Amino acid sequence: MHRIIDIAYNKFPPKPSTKLLDESTADYLNQLNINLVKLAATFNIEEFQDNTIPQSYLDYPALLYLIPNTDLFKFIGGHPGSNKDSRRGIHVFWDNV
Repeated sequence: MHRIIDIAYNKFPPKPSTKLLDESTADYLNQLNINLVKLAATFNIEEFQDNTIPQSYLDYPALLYLIPNTDLFKFIGGHPGSNKDSRRGIHVFWDNV
């Protein structure tokens, strides 16, 4: 299962780096596809040293709070970790790159 993050850029260089390049338009990507099972698997490896493949993305507790019935990667009532300290160690898992 995948969810989508829409991207807006502010004060970025005119030419995107390779990781943010949309090859079909030669401009910045405007969205990322998040693989939820891969995200849950990475969480299990980092938190528990568990290398088994999760049966569901719901094995990642924070994903229980995703807004249902949408393709967007948005959380109910905002997003977890909205304070500055919790954003310092964010990892992004996308399929586009």
